[in-house]
Amino acid sequence: MALPSWCTPKQNAWFVSQLAKFHQAHLSNTVGTFLAASIKEFMRLWPLPECAETFAGNSPEDVAKWAKQNVHYQKRKEQIENRFKNKCGKASVVAASATTASGKQLATSNKKKIIFNLRLQRHLGVVQIYSQCYYPDRIKPNVKKAFMLAPTTLSHGQKLTIINKITHSKFQSETKEIKAEVLDALEQLHEVQAKASLRGEWTPEDYLDAIDAAPALLNRFLSDLTQQTGWWFTIIAGGPDPADRGNI
Repeated sequence: MALPSWCTPKQNAWFVSQLAKFHQAHLSNTVGTFLAASIKEFMRLWPLPECAETFAGNSPEDVAKWAKQNVHYQKRKEQIENRFKNKCGKASVVAASATTASGKQLATSNKKKIIFNLRLQRHLGVVQIYSQCYYPDRIKPNVKKAFMLAPTTLSHGQKLTIINKITHSKFQSETKEIKAEVLDALEQLHEVQAKASLRGEWTPEDYLDAIDAAPALLNRFLSDLTQQTGWWFTIIAGGPDPADRGNI
């Protein structure tokens, strides 16, 4: 996923490591508390150039510095919140974990239904999360070079094979620190999936989670089907809107 201009690859890796916690906050209706704690932690790890609390406030210059710093803080706070909501939202969490082309709906009489098969193959899940963190800077340049050196025009399937091969190779050669960050994000994702499987009846929030996840899952399934058939597919769906009191 593309990085905003203010976000470094290391900061993006931190965001991805928080995906599971953000998703859990959605499930428990504690997003506000999560964001407040995350903003505080982000500022601790990457403080702004000057801290407003260090200004004496005894001169117009200090007052101006404090006001300017506060503007910078509010802007960064908004950027962090938007990064979570736009790039690390519920759909991203589920999409990162949907590793099979045919996510099956599971149901038992005593257990909570799970609309998608969220069981991960460990290695594939790790590489997917790594790609989310570092694709623009560490993977994409190698992919572009491989495409340019290809002797013939590549099909979509051939391009996908090259991307997967390069991504796996780059991850294997990464530092221990980066691998540890990615593995930590994956473990948190596993915890969220395990907790989700034990929940009770479906709620509007559960339906919203499934609706948010559906495009990523369908795209993965239909992309594979397009490669195999040469056809293009369009899906039209509708139904009650959980966010609008069940109105169509």
